[in-house]
Amino acid sequence: MVAGMGRLRLAAGLVALALLVPAATSSAATKADRSAAKRFANAAAEFGPAVRAQAPGVRILLAQARVECAGPLFRRAVAEGIPAQEIALVVNKGGVALKETVYESSIPALERFVARLDRIRTTDRVLVSGRAAWRRHLEMFRVYGALDVAVVDYCDRIAAWVDARGTQPWMPEVDFTAALREFQYGAGPREDRMEAAAERVRELGQTKLRANRFRFETTFAQQIAIEQAAIATYAYDPDKTR
Repeated sequence: MVAGMGRLRLAAGLVALALLVPAATSSAATKADRSAAKRFANAAAEFGPAVRAQAPGVRILLAQARVECAGPLFRRAVAEGIPAQEIALVVNKGGVALKETVYESSIPALERFVARLDRIRTTDRVLVSGRAAWRRHLEMFRVYGALDVAVVDYCDRIAAWVDARGTQPWMPEVDFTAALREFQYGAGPREDRMEAAAERVRELGQTKLRANRFRFETTFAQQIAIEQAAIATYAYDPDKTR
């Protein structure tokens, strides 16, 4: 009887130990995830100011480019009889040139940010997905940066193109194919993954303010505003310019 009771106590002890092991493993995983989330937030906290510091210079570049002249130039193109589809193509390429100007200045800071994220060890699927989304954004920015398109003489190029009635390239020797593809499809799902990762950072113990710094729209708010304002100055609508 005593031996039987001993075996029961041993079995009960083994069951309790088996129940404790997964709990301990789960606790360790949570601690690791919280540590990763904190490091993600720290990286974003340094990245945001580095991006925002470029905004004044970008505004100056776009002002020098005199993009506000584009609207009248495209209206003159219509008056010259240049086909609407040709004007629209130049407008799209101009959008690529302006996006390149807006975001190229952020590439060094974004490279440092992505490299720092890559050094953070985590198996959290949402954090990993958000990190991959930022890496993809870096690749997108590099597409624009590789064009090395100067927009300082943007209006001069468009004016020359209109003067030639659209018979000469407005910006020769530049392959816009890949950049136009990125320009057309935009960020979309990548930003969704960043949003999810930011929310996960908050769930893992970081403040809402620190978590929000991981969002694309928060970090690039000034650049987005500059881009939208610049593109709006030369937006072309054939129905409005006839």
